[in-house]
Amino acid sequence: MARPDRPRGRSWLPPLLLMAALAFSRPSILGERFAVVGLALAAAAALQCILTDRTVRWSWKATPVLIFMALSQSWWLFRRGDIGLPADPQGSLTTLGVIFCAAVVLSSSERALQFGRLFVGVTLALCASAVISAALWAAGNTLIVFEFFTGQWFAHILFPATPSIGSVWVNGTLTPRFSGLGREPGWMGMYIAFAAVAWRWVGRPRWWGYLLLSAGLLCTLSTAGFGIFIVVIAYEIFFRARSVESLGRRSARALAGAATVAGAVWIALYAPVVGLLAKSDVNVLSLEERSSVLNRGIVALTDFSLGESTGVANDGIGLIAASAPNGWPYFLLVSLAFLVPLIAAGNHHRPVAMVMVLYLTILLAQPPQDSTAVYALLIAAFAWSRPRFDIPIRDERIVGESSRETARWA
Repeated sequence: MARPDRPRGRSWLPPLLLMAALAFSRPSILGERFAVVGLALAAAAALQCILTDRTVRWSWKATPVLIFMALSQSWWLFRRGDIGLPADPQGSLTTLGVIFCAAVVLSSSERALQFGRLFVGVTLALCASAVISAALWAAGNTLIVFEFFTGQWFAHILFPATPSIGSVWVNGTLTPRFSGLGREPGWMGMYIAFAAVAWRWVGRPRWWGYLLLSAGLLCTLSTAGFGIFIVVIAYEIFFRARSVESLGRRSARALAGAATVAGAVWIALYAPVVGLLAKSDVNVLSLEERSSVLNRGIVALTDFSLGESTGVANDGIGLIAASAPNGWPYFLLVSLAFLVPLIAAGNHHRPVAMVMVLYLTILLAQPPQDSTAVYALLIAAFAWSRPRFDIPIRDERIVGESSRETARWA
């Protein structure tokens, strides 16, 4: 039995259910076929929290996310119906339902911390499994445990527990790509980058953990994931303002960060396998298609288009590209869901890097529509970044640990 002086929100069940809900939500590996299961799990987590707290509550930072996402989904449904494009009201309702439930679960600092540690731990475990699978594959001993249909592609589970979707030629060898939680490897690149910058908010980062995350990112063979990872890590190390720092040291860090980003750009362009030039040799049609829809989106934004049919199948890959069929209001409303709570947050509790990972991913590389887990993690980022002093004062040990942890990572 739990001690009576412990906070009521100490149960691990809601964070566990929410973590499972993300695995069953788009764009996760099971989300294409079982999104309704993800909504049910999220609702169960929220219901337990409501029964425990005896009220419905969420952080004020989650409010603008919920409002602007509701507005963006309403516009999306209205505009696509107006110009005769297919729309999925169920997908929109599922997205809004899951992120609302996430806001309820993460309204407690303790539950938010538990969920954050679960997310980082699961990501580390999947990266460790990917490293083992890659080593076995290189030695010619990889075992496919089983495979299943995700709704778009077949996923293979490699020994010991590595989800893999797709493959690419590396030095003459067909190599599987690590997809992890994502429905394709690029999404796992986002999850890894998010875990890397979230770790300092929810726990005590370790050097070996960052090595595992970096190795897992390489196993995805994702150009966009690699580029975004480097940008946000460079921000965290070189550009993020420290509370006490001399001007000379700050300038030196900024110069080192600029050099790091320049090197990353060169690698993203010219590196074998993951570089854009290398990918253009392997799949020139895909690269040209992405460039085409991106250009259409830029034109739509500069012309303040309300959206029109493009006749292109993948015209929603990236928020900029999605502006062509959905119009500039869609671009604005989705962007405000990220930016308004970020601007409103205090300087010392502003999760810039976490928001950058999510926003850059859907801005440039992945579809923003129905990407439920992205917006749930956005709410989590603001939940983790707020001060952790709302735990009842009667449990002095917990308050002391929370205060020391906040000071350590501030």
